[in-house]
Amino acid sequence: MLSAWNINAQAPPPTPVGPLNSDVSPPRMPSEVKKLAAGEFSVDSKVGWQQTSLSLQQGDKFKIKYVSGTWTVDFRSFTYVGPEGYTPQEDSQIFQFCKLDSSWVYGRLVGKVGNGAIFPIDRGGSFTANAGGELSLRIHDVDACLVDNDGSIVVEINGKEKVSPGSQFQFDDLPVKFSKISSVNWYGNTEFAYKYRDLYYRQLRGLHSGLDFIVPGGTPITSTVNRNGTVISVNNQPLPNDWGAGPSNVVVDYVDYIVLYGHTSPTDLPSLGAPIKPGDVIAHSGTDGNTYHLHLEVIKKYPSPAPGTKPGNIRTNPVLFFSQSDQNKMGTKAKRAGDGGIFHTPSPGNQWQTPEDQPDIDPVCCDQWLVP
Repeated sequence: MLSAWNINAQAPPPTPVGPLNSDVSPPRMPSEVKKLAAGEFSVDSKVGWQQTSLSLQQGDKFKIKYVSGTWTVDFRSFTYVGPEGYTPQEDSQIFQFCKLDSSWVYGRLVGKVGNGAIFPIDRGGSFTANAGGELSLRIHDVDACLVDNDGSIVVEINGKEKVSPGSQFQFDDLPVKFSKISSVNWYGNTEFAYKYRDLYYRQLRGLHSGLDFIVPGGTPITSTVNRNGTVISVNNQPLPNDWGAGPSNVVVDYVDYIVLYGHTSPTDLPSLGAPIKPGDVIAHSGTDGNTYHLHLEVIKKYPSPAPGTKPGNIRTNPVLFFSQSDQNKMGTKAKRAGDGGIFHTPSPGNQWQTPEDQPDIDPVCCDQWLVP
């Protein structure tokens, strides 16, 4: 810790927390010579961010466990501490302008994933990546003040623990208690979307981009996806308007798919970056100006599959991600071509005539759509 003492022109420096060591070089600590076991990583207190071999996507879960070692922010003046850092009393005696976060004590083990927010690790635990990239670790002490630090901390990194390992993206339950899905509210090639393709659906190639659940206003909208997620847009901010479904909406990133919850109430919306767990109430139902309903979109998340296509901007059929039991509750079996003119018959090859058989919707590419 460069200039470890508090700045106080009218008083001498406070008594050091630990015994003063007049040696120019720090003592050799046991952690410096410890042979690392598989899965272990040594974090050097004299180095800034140290990148581990763990690569994560946003939403991935992982574990870190303290194994051994101590470190200090000034080997001449302050004691060696573990990864939880100094006590508040000890911390108050240290020069306060070398902190990454002014609310944290010195000496804590901290981490970050990619360019995401820094988070405290201390003695370890289970964590969820708040961004994508490599996991990096360091001591809580800025780079300019590392010159008189000493020691290292060894941690065990328990690899990447995927959310819902081995399972495919799906809804474990219906997100709202709904009254019906009427003829105009199915995803895809609806007669309503085709009829109003120039007014509402031209960008979506004459197709309806979501599944609409008719509900009373203020109905809780629950995350029933089988994994954790993160709020990445609220009311089309920061994502652009082509995500649509206003005037209010919430977009949640569920690692390999994105879900848009549209026409929400403008009140009690989550904050950007908020973590979402299965069972969390995300928002409450609102209106598009005509009816109260939840507009649910499932959006594929992958790199651009075609020139000019925006990543993660291709809608896909939400019906297919619900169990057969939930599909029965929706009434999919009763909705076929000719049943009240739900689906537009003159589709390419007379396709897309049932709730289950509907195409992906790419706002940018493809020449096979209903709108020229």
